[in-house]
Amino acid sequence: MPRFWFQIYDTEGEPRIEREGLELSDLDVARGEALRRLRNMACATGVEADEQRYFAVDVLDELGNTLVRARLSETVETIGFAIDPVLHAARLSDALPAALPDIRTTH
Repeated sequence: MPRFWFQIYDTEGEPRIEREGLELSDLDVARGEALRRLRNMACATGVEADEQRYFAVDVLDELGNTLVRARLSETVETIGFAIDPVLHAARLSDALPAALPDIRTTH
């Protein structure tokens, strides 16, 4: 069976490569392992407001050639301010045409 190594990247630091590698049946299995590791990395770290994070897992062969790169980025952006939902619904209700009484709220 071929041996594959996994190199891990994220926005926090330098790439890390495992020393031992894994014996896997083929490149498709190695690709699946890279995706599993990528998703685990993303789940293990939270993204704060107004932050962007990047994750990547490379699959390398015995010569150090990159065969597959799985990448994921997460971005959280603050778009607007929190609005009082009751006040917002009342203003929206006042702005709706009278022809739409079934979606007008009563306040």
